[in-house]
Amino acid sequence: MICKPTRKDVRRCVLCVLGFLIALSGVSAYAQQVHQLYYDNQSWSDENLEGPLKSLMSSGIAAFTTTPNNQLHVYYVATDHHIHQHTQNPLVQNGWEDEDLTKEVKGPLAGDTGVAGFSIGNTQYVFYGSKNGKIHLLLYNNVMWKDENLTSKGHGSNWNGFQSIVAFLTAPNNQIHVYYAAADSSDIHQLFFNGKTWSDSDLRLEAGGLPAIAQSMTGFSYGNYQYVFSLLSGEKSHCSCNLLFLQGLQRLWSGTI
Repeated sequence: MICKPTRKDVRRCVLCVLGFLIALSGVSAYAQQVHQLYYDNQSWSDENLEGPLKSLMSSGIAAFTTTPNNQLHVYYVATDHHIHQHTQNPLVQNGWEDEDLTKEVKGPLAGDTGVAGFSIGNTQYVFYGSKNGKIHLLLYNNVMWKDENLTSKGHGSNWNGFQSIVAFLTAPNNQIHVYYAAADSSDIHQLFFNGKTWSDSDLRLEAGGLPAIAQSMTGFSYGNYQYVFSLLSGEKSHCSCNLLFLQGLQRLWSGTI
């Protein structure tokens, strides 16, 4: 005897299948592996760095080399909301080792996005936004890692939780600049370290620009000139740029370009 399924049974099966497909797509989108694209002066190759935990889909990624060992370091937010570091093992070909920096320093959980960093020699600076909106620095001082709350030290605004974080040094003073979007206004802020203390400034108020609206932000320095690029509200077809430059002893921010 063949039982004919009722309309209710069919509906239940369809919902189960749809739920299963949505679950699969959610897993695929939520957790990703970090890859390296490597060019050896002849051709490009792709390498899965793997690791015990996958990265969040929207995780920021920072990568740089240290000297004089010329070792590669990659930093990202894993699915446990910890900042992880991948480093190359010089004794193993294509060997990578994973280190849970959040666990090591007993730091706060990281947000979904926002990782930036650079090195000075073998000293490593990794900046990230915590889940409660604070900008933190993970600093490796050649002996151990430690965590610093820069929002607290610089009396800054909370990070908005989804915008990229940009950080770089200026030359020849080796001063640290960190840029983020504030939670209360989406204005681009700068956390600045002058070698002794941290301070925070609202660059939109200085430049007369517009709040940031998109996740992407990037920047670089050229000597002591500082360039920060972000998509700002009201701009439909092109990026806007905040350019910091020094003119004598007067510091000026230009508006959008």
